[in-house]
Amino acid sequence: MTFLLLLPGAAMGAAELGAADLSAKGLDPLMASLEKVPAEERGDFAAFLRAATPLLEEPPQGALRYLTGRRAFDPAKDAELFRLLGIHARLSGEKELIEILGKLVAIPTYRKAGVPQHQNPEILRLGRHLEQAAGDAGLGFRNVDDRIYEITLPPTDLAGETPDRIPVDRLLGIYTHADVVPANASLWVLENGTRLDPYRMSIVGDRIYGRGTEDDKCSVAAALLVMREIRKSGIRLKRGIRLIVETTEETSGEGFEHYKTKTAIPPHNVVLDSSYPLVVAEKGWGQIDFDFALGAATPAGVEIVEITGGTAVNQVPEASVAHLRADDLHALKKLVEAEAPGFAAAHPGAGGKTVKITAAIEEATLRLTLKGESAHSSSPEAGLNPLSRMLLFLTLLSDKTPFADGPWLQAAKLSAALFGADDEAKTLGVAYSDPFMGPLTAAVTYMERKEKSVRLSVNLRIPRGKELDALKKEILAKVDAYRQSTGQSFELAVETGAWMFRNPKGPWISALLETFAAVTGLPADPVSEAGSTTAKQLPNGLNFGPAMPGQVYTGHTEKEFKLKKNLLLDVQLFTEAFLRLANLEKME
Repeated sequence: MTFLLLLPGAAMGAAELGAADLSAKGLDPLMASLEKVPAEERGDFAAFLRAATPLLEEPPQGALRYLTGRRAFDPAKDAELFRLLGIHARLSGEKELIEILGKLVAIPTYRKAGVPQHQNPEILRLGRHLEQAAGDAGLGFRNVDDRIYEITLPPTDLAGETPDRIPVDRLLGIYTHADVVPANASLWVLENGTRLDPYRMSIVGDRIYGRGTEDDKCSVAAALLVMREIRKSGIRLKRGIRLIVETTEETSGEGFEHYKTKTAIPPHNVVLDSSYPLVVAEKGWGQIDFDFALGAATPAGVEIVEITGGTAVNQVPEASVAHLRADDLHALKKLVEAEAPGFAAAHPGAGGKTVKITAAIEEATLRLTLKGESAHSSSPEAGLNPLSRMLLFLTLLSDKTPFADGPWLQAAKLSAALFGADDEAKTLGVAYSDPFMGPLTAAVTYMERKEKSVRLSVNLRIPRGKELDALKKEILAKVDAYRQSTGQSFELAVETGAWMFRNPKGPWISALLETFAAVTGLPADPVSEAGSTTAKQLPNGLNFGPAMPGQVYTGHTEKEFKLKKNLLLDVQLFTEAFLRLANLEKME
């Protein structure tokens, strides 16, 4: 029997709109029906339930208990009520959610050279904005030395307490970050020629463009909205929810390390900075830096004036540009054009993608451009690395015509010999793979002229399977062998960071996986990711979203975007997950 409890004046019932259910297949029809109900008839959560329940074939008993005044719920029995709150948040909060994200994107929170992040004016502006947003949502706020910003929804019985007085074992930790990697604005151009501003949110179709829309300001915005809607619903919480917003995640993680000296960490923590359904393993983060001393290029020949590639070590760049000086630029341009097609075809990326190579004479230099496809450096195979191919191509050209020796050419030859166009360290000779975590990756991502040197950086993502010290010794040995065979002189630094692998069990794990499966209808098994997040620094730290499995991840790329439908799905998933975890009797 269909349960009918309509608001006065509600004109549409189950017969008119069509009955639905709260399964993954039923959610879209239900939301389509609810969108036809006048907004004023589904205003607050109670009104929403009165509008929604006639549309359900079997309305959850939790909805009836809620409407008759009960506010304490059992997460095992009332997951569908929590799902309904997620739908309510999606429908009623979409406009505000987009506005929140737009305001966050407009604050360029990348790290400024020479300025500690906690003194970065944009980080300070972010803190003021989050404090205002938390206050508007009726949530507690605490600024921890401009390293971490806390937003807290207390457990119901401690609603009057200030955030710092809530016992840590009565809190669920939720983690995101609001710092971003830099953006190369010149590359934010759509295929139709539309030029985008990385720090101004643009919506094109279902895509929400802007730096941070995918990584990780989307999670900040969604979690803020969800916490507000939970507070407004009046559903009782056995545990409070604390949103911890990091400001140094993309660079050092030092903000969170400082935070741990000031604040006790909740015993169970969910990070919103990777992938669904549940990330239990992460590769270690590593880096190899080569520094070649600046000096005059000798002897005569084509001179490499500069090479650009990447705005951050953890980003595969979209393009690499080299400026070359030569006595006969036209002859050099002809050589480039003759060699380019064969080179591109010989060094494809995943799916057969090839770099686009162009050359143009600009005053006294030849501008050589390799256009690839940007990607997060944790998944270099998802893009097409133009920097590693640029260095390989320049080495090929130097075999065809004399090049003046110098730091840029030395870096190119080293990269060609040790890394080639290979992102899995096979050329280097230290490749290995773990069945669950995947292969070691070594992506040539960054090159810059420093005060006294040219630096070339390689980003490593390290799975289990080798001891870190053993891997480091292997890398050092391979590089030393190259140094000995070529006589090249350069400074070398190798860093290898620990991987994370956890095999957690208990009600809190089941709740997260069941939420994902029930809402999406997709398989819900724990997974491994190559990204390195705050989860490594946390007790019981696991990642729950926000990237959907099987979809291209655009964080750290030029023209970064988040699909609007996925942002709204985050709201749905976060609402149910937060409520289920906050009301569990025991987490493990």
